[in-house]
Amino acid sequence: MVQGNMNLKDKNILIVSPFFFDYHVRMKEALEKRGANVDVVDEQPSHSGFARILMRKDIGFYHGVINRYFDKVLATLKKDYDFILFIKCEAPTVEVLKKFKRRFPFAKRILYLWDSVANIAHITKKFAYFNKIFSFDNDDVKRYSFLEYAYWGYTKEFDVESSQKPEYDLAFIGTLHSIRPKVLDEISKQCKKQGLIFYKFVFVPHILVYLYNKLMNPYFVGVKRNKIHFKSMPTQKSIDIYKKSKAVLEIENTYQSGATTRLGEMIGMKKKIVTTYDCTNQEFYNPNNQLVIDVNNIKIPKEFFETPYEEIDETTRYKYSFEHFIDKVFK
Repeated sequence: MVQGNMNLKDKNILIVSPFFFDYHVRMKEALEKRGANVDVVDEQPSHSGFARILMRKDIGFYHGVINRYFDKVLATLKKDYDFILFIKCEAPTVEVLKKFKRRFPFAKRILYLWDSVANIAHITKKFAYFNKIFSFDNDDVKRYSFLEYAYWGYTKEFDVESSQKPEYDLAFIGTLHSIRPKVLDEISKQCKKQGLIFYKFVFVPHILVYLYNKLMNPYFVGVKRNKIHFKSMPTQKSIDIYKKSKAVLEIENTYQSGATTRLGEMIGMKKKIVTTYDCTNQEFYNPNNQLVIDVNNIKIPKEFFETPYEEIDETTRYKYSFEHFIDKVFK
């Protein structure tokens, strides 16, 4: 893997991020490898299902809980930070951002939107409290002139190649939401009909989130509780499953229009992907490597799984790495 060139030696960096899977851990390790002193703070006061719903819907009375939580966080932070990177910034209120600005007036405050603006309640009213804002969503970058595009990319864990004989033709490991149940059901039927082995691990963060979707999401009607995992799969185990698969499936959130993290991870692994993201105009695109599907007219040709992955040049591959993300965001 090509190494980044941004020197962060002795820079103090604070990351305020959701503790979702282990992204925050991998991010901290990558920055520390560059010589930075890194602290990480969970942006969520609670990970209970009820708290998640209150946060996601931006319910007013929950703001007090968030504000008190960040008062305690701020009291523990003793460094003068050069950079403060907020990931998504769904939980922090405007009042919290004002406090960060007052407490760390010389820090460069950066926001990275790893979700689309439409999916983060009232995020636009927080934009004024950042020096730089980056997004993975090309449509949002076009809509808001001050947003810059940045792709999260694969971390070193995904800079591996498959060596063993594949056990699965296709694998999906991910959170169940939006239209995903419908897409997974149709792909399962097509794989079974063609004799393709399809591995599935579907995750919902809490039973209340599952029940909420059962009530509000029509695609959850046939989703049975005993088929759902309420604990996410560890990253290394996911990678082991991907290694054993000819291709990996990724289904975009209905309201997203940017390349998912999984796409970059498969570029890192030199692995085929079946995706709902239209990447046909991207420089890395190769119809032998990326199968783009239409959720309204899904077609899974067996031939796609019968040819090997065709490697791309390392310069292009690097653009989809987390090292490139660091170079861009902290430049």
